[in-house]
Amino acid sequence: MDDSKRSKIPSEMGLLSTEISRQAIGRVLFWISILVISGLAIIIPLYFIRGLTVEAVIMSVTIFPLLLVIHFTRMGRTQLAAGLIAVVLTIMITILATIGQGIHDIAIIAYPSILIIASLILKRRAVFQLTAITILCLGWLVFGEILGLFTPDYSHHGSIADDFIATACILLVTAGAVHILSNTVNESLRASQKELSERVKTENALRETEQLYRTLVEQTPVVTYRDIPDGNASALYISPQIEDLTGYTPQEWLSSSDFWKSVVHPDDLPGVLAGSQQRINAAGKSLWEYRMQHKQGGWVWVRDESVVVKDEQGKALYIHGTCIDITERKEAEMALKHYAREIQKHVDRLSMLNNIGKAVSSLQDLDSVLEVILEQVQRNIPLDVFYICLYDESTEQVSFPLYYENGQRWQEPTTKLTAYNRIAKTLREGELIQVFRTAAEVEQARQAEYHLGDKTKIAASALFVPMLIGKRIIGAISVQSYDIRAFSEEHLSLLMGVAPQAAIAIENSRLYMAVVTDMTSIKKIELEREALIRELESKNAELEQFTYTVSHDLKSPLITIRGYLPYLEKDAKSGNQERLQQDLQRIEDATQKMHMLLTDLLELSRIGRLINPPEIIPFEEIVREALSLVEGKLSASPARVQIGSGLPDVYGDRARLVEVMQNLLDNAASYMGSQPEPVIEVGVDEVNGECVFYVKDNGIGIDPRYHERIFGLFNKLNPDSEGTGVGLSLVKRIVEVHGGKIWVESELDKGAKFCFTLGKPNERSA
Repeated sequence: MDDSKRSKIPSEMGLLSTEISRQAIGRVLFWISILVISGLAIIIPLYFIRGLTVEAVIMSVTIFPLLLVIHFTRMGRTQLAAGLIAVVLTIMITILATIGQGIHDIAIIAYPSILIIASLILKRRAVFQLTAITILCLGWLVFGEILGLFTPDYSHHGSIADDFIATACILLVTAGAVHILSNTVNESLRASQKELSERVKTENALRETEQLYRTLVEQTPVVTYRDIPDGNASALYISPQIEDLTGYTPQEWLSSSDFWKSVVHPDDLPGVLAGSQQRINAAGKSLWEYRMQHKQGGWVWVRDESVVVKDEQGKALYIHGTCIDITERKEAEMALKHYAREIQKHVDRLSMLNNIGKAVSSLQDLDSVLEVILEQVQRNIPLDVFYICLYDESTEQVSFPLYYENGQRWQEPTTKLTAYNRIAKTLREGELIQVFRTAAEVEQARQAEYHLGDKTKIAASALFVPMLIGKRIIGAISVQSYDIRAFSEEHLSLLMGVAPQAAIAIENSRLYMAVVTDMTSIKKIELEREALIRELESKNAELEQFTYTVSHDLKSPLITIRGYLPYLEKDAKSGNQERLQQDLQRIEDATQKMHMLLTDLLELSRIGRLINPPEIIPFEEIVREALSLVEGKLSASPARVQIGSGLPDVYGDRARLVEVMQNLLDNAASYMGSQPEPVIEVGVDEVNGECVFYVKDNGIGIDPRYHERIFGLFNKLNPDSEGTGVGLSLVKRIVEVHGGKIWVESELDKGAKFCFTLGKPNERSA
């Protein structure tokens, strides 16, 4: 401890109270009380013997406060005990002198002893007060006698021997008290010297530790800071890494107590300020994440962890914390949330279409089916108006089996198409229509002569989607809103999914009513109805499979991403860049897998909707084109391909048929196993006058138990094989769209033969 520190002794404390512990002072007061009581015990009998009864009684009464002093010392209330014993003895001596010989009484020689001993124990203010009391007592003895307020009694003047005994007792008590105090002071000084030596060693070690700590802090990628615990988070220190994180130097950061506020993102600043105030009273670690603007522009996400360092009394000394860059983790989280939202959209859409499909297949009453469609659309699209209109091409008549607006259904009459120019292209040409009016255009449209539904309302946003049975337009479905630009591409996509379901429901209802009204056509109608139901059930099964896929297969990459997010945080904290890059790569692989799954799902959903115009194509050309697409895979096998002769012409979508052959050839090359001479054969057989095309290989073959399963969505017999398991599902869907069917003939270790047919043009699916 240096001289400046040694000089910092509180002025309000007495000498000994600053050097001696409270416990030591308590021991001193205890023994002083014992000495005084012992001295009184000697003097009191002498006074009784000499006939000084009053004086003896007064000294006897004094013993009781002295016992109370002993009690206070044991309780640790040393200042109260010291003050009490000094005041009691001073008053006792003054009373004895008053009834004795006044200012000439031998007892007053105890005044200096009391003051000397008290000044060594009591605080300065208490010593001043005790001195004032002593002076008042002396003044009483002097001026009281002069003014005749009391008269000294010299008749009870004791003998010289009595005075000697009294004086000796006072001196002995004083000497004993001073001796006790002297020993205590010496012990305290020795302890203080030892403590000082240890403190110097501790301070030297602390300086070395602090230097080591500063060196370590400034060599790590983590920003370390120390703030004043004032709620404003004014910076005391910040490590040089802040320049790598934000572009600002530590000098710039410490230039103003409010500098950091100008860097924090405005949206995050209120939360950070509130957290700065709350963490002062927090018992443990405080943690929050926010954005800071880099000096060169752009935003950096940081993770801020801090603790409040307090002294032994619980007073906050400073806030110590660290900041790390978590921008990459935040971007990964945002990407994950984006994927999750996209998947949820697909789930909602599939759920809606599945519910509509179930209603269509189970209900025959048109009105009930339309109510189900309205309910499902309302859940997924924000709308004020929803209607389904039917179109009779021969008469140009438009009817409205369902018109919903402002929370109620409206009855609209059948009328000519020309009255509805907005949907003319949708009904006549099958075009999708999107209408987004401005506020001025809404007012202009309000002046039109005729409106549907609520005549006081004009839609600012509208979507129109045609309803088709095959290529025949039977009507349109529309959603509208009073709000400007209320609909998105996602809403349009949802409505495109609802339109086929609504068309099937309406056609199903028409067929059912035709059966009731025309019994002569019942057989034909039933067949058509069953065909529609089979098609609908097939679509429903596919929708259910889609739902299962989204809820099962797409969870795997999400679980992978979620599983590695904690490792990102851990690796970012530790500064392990290599592990961090590995974790990011795993997340990237998972998102790539998710992208492949969603792409394949989208491709599968398009089969049957986005078909190119059919044409007559030589099947050999299809085979050759497919071979060129899988040339790399075949070269790696290497498999020998044999193309049979007599391949006929086929009628269909060239691109889709090439996709069929490409998948079958790729599949054959992928499952050759350890075959030393792999061979793939492409040909055609004629069975019962029908062409059966085939792709045959001599690979590992397929267990007959799985012949049906392999055509299911995402059903991979070998989970470690390439691809997503959609290939054969695509092949099956394309073949069925072309009016054909596909199957496999195979046994384990005996190769596989995939066979398929292509229906005639009038057998193609609508």
